[in-house]
Amino acid sequence: MQKKLPKIVVILGPTASGKSSWGLRLSKKFSGYIISADSRQIYCQMDIGTNKPPSPPSPCPQGEGDIAKNQQIICFENIPHYMIDIINPNDDYNVAQYQAEVKQIIKANQPQIPFLVGGTGLYIQSIIDNLIIPEVPPDAKIRAKLELQTNEQLFNQLKKLDPVCVKKIDAKNRRRLIRALEVCLKTGQPFSQLRQKGKPLFDTLQIGINVPKKELDQRIDQRVDEMIKQGLIDEVKKLLEVRRKPDNSIGVRLSPDLQPIPNPQLPAFSGIGYQEIIQYLQNKISSEQAIKLIKLHTKQYAKRQMTWFKRDPRIRWATEYAEAEKLVKTFLGK
Repeated sequence: MQKKLPKIVVILGPTASGKSSWGLRLSKKFSGYIISADSRQIYCQMDIGTNKPPSPPSPCPQGEGDIAKNQQIICFENIPHYMIDIINPNDDYNVAQYQAEVKQIIKANQPQIPFLVGGTGLYIQSIIDNLIIPEVPPDAKIRAKLELQTNEQLFNQLKKLDPVCVKKIDAKNRRRLIRALEVCLKTGQPFSQLRQKGKPLFDTLQIGINVPKKELDQRIDQRVDEMIKQGLIDEVKKLLEVRRKPDNSIGVRLSPDLQPIPNPQLPAFSGIGYQEIIQYLQNKISSEQAIKLIKLHTKQYAKRQMTWFKRDPRIRWATEYAEAEKLVKTFLGK
């Protein structure tokens, strides 16, 4: 008899679609916990621009196993949230690391049901399809040369080296373009051939939140306005002033033994909201222009997210929370 795979529920959709709210309600309803699938929420100190859940009002119950000692657990409304605030803004991080850590979290918390919640398609795919990711370490020399190129140049170069990969990659995601090219140049093989699906590790239910475009655009506008009110500009200012100790640990600002973190070209700052505010702080654009650009770029990103998700026929799309709850109830046999 074939062994039953552990169950996992994925709540996905474009930015501002309500994933966090649905994920929290479902986790409460079915006694689960949340694993963030957001490539921006992994960074410490980047809170407003990544729309993280509020800080916990009380200590979060710790999970079992070694993972509880190494993983930051944020508790929101008594539900543990993993994969939030796990690295500093100037640290390197990749999909392979995300995949390995999430597998450990799920193993340490079995048989509790994990709810993978987020909009980073590659993070989600790495888990549900058990992607076999090439173990190619970063190459500083190759990256330095690639950094000199524009996104369009990077995309055209990747198109020549790996025409299959360019059909799936976000042409505006500079970080992923550089990584794909780095692997191609270092191994001499197409990136797409090195990253294949492995044997499934989980029995997965994927629920996508379907929001009409007009409504989603309104939500995005409201969210950006709220982020500005909450202090996004001050958050970016503070991030650019953070100091790091010689032993590589974060310390109190202005202490004499601390050194500045490198420039705002770090991958952590490439996210929407941060790039535009940095341009404003550099006096390249006005605050009004920055806000308009954040709204525009967020809407464009939401469209790219939907393009990615629509390729997967396994996703069950829902427009109301009640639909999602019914799908989960049936899936879990409750």
